Amino acid sequence: MVFARDRASSGQSKQSGLNPAAFRVEAANLPVGGNSAATATADFNRDGVPDLVVALASPAISNNLAVFLGSGNGSFGSPLLLSANGLSSFSVVTGDFNGDGNSDIVTANFGSDTVSLLLGNGNGSFQAAQTFQVGKQPNQVVTADLNQDGRLDLVTANSGSNTLSVLLGSETGFRSGTNFRTKGTQPFAVATGDFDRDGKLDLISADAASNGVSLFLGRGNGEFSDPKSFIVGSTSPVAIVTGDFDGDKRLDLVTGNLAADGRDISILFGDGKGDFPRGITLPAGGGVNSLIAADFNQDGQLDLAGLLNLSATMVVFLGDGEGGFTRAPDTFVGSAATDLSIADFNQDNKLDLVSASLNSTNASVILNKTTAVVLRSTKTLALVDGSQETAAGMTVNLDRGTLVVKGNPVVRVSVDGFNDVEGTQVKDGITGSDKRNLLSGNDGADRLIGLGGNDVLTGGAGPDRLEGGTGNDQLTGGIGRDRLTSGAGRDRFIFDHQAPFSPTDGQDRLTDFEKGRDKIVLDRGTFTALSGKISFASVQTLAQAKTNAALVTYVRSTGRLYYNPNGTEADFGSGGWFATLERSKSANGNLTASDFLTQR
Repeated sequence: MVFARDRASSGQSKQSGLNPAAFRVEAANLPVGGNSAATATADFNRDGVPDLVVALASPAISNNLAVFLGSGNGSFGSPLLLSANGLSSFSVVTGDFNGDGNSDIVTANFGSDTVSLLLGNGNGSFQAAQTFQVGKQPNQVVTADLNQDGRLDLVTANSGSNTLSVLLGSETGFRSGTNFRTKGTQPFAVATGDFDRDGKLDLISADAASNGVSLFLGRGNGEFSDPKSFIVGSTSPVAIVTGDFDGDKRLDLVTGNLAADGRDISILFGDGKGDFPRGITLPAGGGVNSLIAADFNQDGQLDLAGLLNLSATMVVFLGDGEGGFTRAPDTFVGSAATDLSIADFNQDNKLDLVSASLNSTNASVILNKTTAVVLRSTKTLALVDGSQETAAGMTVNLDRGTLVVKGNPVVRVSVDGFNDVEGTQVKDGITGSDKRNLLSGNDGADRLIGLGGNDVLTGGAGPDRLEGGTGNDQLTGGIGRDRLTSGAGRDRFIFDHQAPFSPTDGQDRLTDFEKGRDKIVLDRGTFTALSGKISFASVQTLAQAKTNAALVTYVRSTGRLYYNPNGTEADFGSGGWFATLERSKSANGNLTASDFLTQR
């Protein structure tokens, strides 16, 4: 295998996009009642909010698990203390191990050569721990379906016996474990993945004492081939994660190493045949004892986060999707930090992290504050995508090629050549160009201006202002009280709420409807009583609008359009007022059925 050092990132990825904002997090202490060794996340009380379990490190503590229910804003309630019925629980995972829909807990108990299973009750409480024997000194446990029976299985890395223990899941727990001897010595960590692309999960261990990894190719029935070993280009690998880091659709692996020469992270690129022909190493400023791979800046590429050994530092390397990485600013976390886990703790669509601490009574909750506006560019796409951002609005002008994201810090970047925009979930200002633009505001009180070209403008939720400009434009206000101005051209005012009509959806104001040129388009998924042919009547009073047989009624004196699924029965039923035409008393306000279309 050929190793190279620290390949520089190439910038924007050929795979997906570029986030121009700096990676930013905020860390806070969470008192857990003792020194901690491991963390894991799941929704233990089925309220849709991630919760947290922390394994406490001291062998003198009998209740060595602390379960914290999440609040949804990044904070947690008081801990529920549980006993794992095992010594020195250095690793913890979660999953539904008995198929009842509730999240359960499994620990690897280094000091008693067992794993413990605590079945969840679905309300944040748990049954007493069951224990199962594994190899000597299990340092880590992971979960996956190794025999393709739909049940979660377990694998432990047993550093004291040079084995991996595989425990296949059953209705009540786990069957007796099978031990597989690693090629190297002192396996500290283990991961699963399909490295030879045969549809069967394989195992790979980080073998600390032999400076390599052991790969076991799976047979799909819980059995594995004899291991093959690969060097990692460094010393003492103690953490391992997998993912496709170079965009070739083949699984790669990364190890965290306790190296003393700057080769702190090793990345081995897989060939999809169970081999790793090349690799790189990255300096992290110290040995790395924990790793996790995820997309932290929402650019569509896998990134890496790691903890420096015997340190209070978290390092993050942002991936470019081509095998290159850029180091983000370091983050201070708890003393002697270990074992990272991820979840969206404050429900802002961004992955947060949590770390344990071997030398502190606090865990560290690390909230991701990175602004999530991504520039996505391929041969067929040139999109400014803010759809995942929930806190910072943006101003985009495609005609001038400018983007300002109002985050902390403010981001200013050129978007010259981009054609389309997906707004954030807060207030945005979006202006198109003289080309055809697809502009969407999403949530928030947005203003969308199409300028030239045959544009498609969609307001989304919130009170929006849409201005088509010149060209034949399509304007959809969405949910909320919107103001729609089509401008010159043969335009369409579209009413499509992506759900059946509700009287609380809000009413849109059409400022410049032109008879014979523009059309009002009603989506039959929203106006569910409509068929392909419009059912319309112009009436004199609101009372007539409520009892007319037509499904769409119009009171010209007020310019108001109503959806009337009740027909001649009193009131509108599930329908109601959905739009107002300005200048309704002019010639353009003399609506007839020919001014309407339906769509599905």
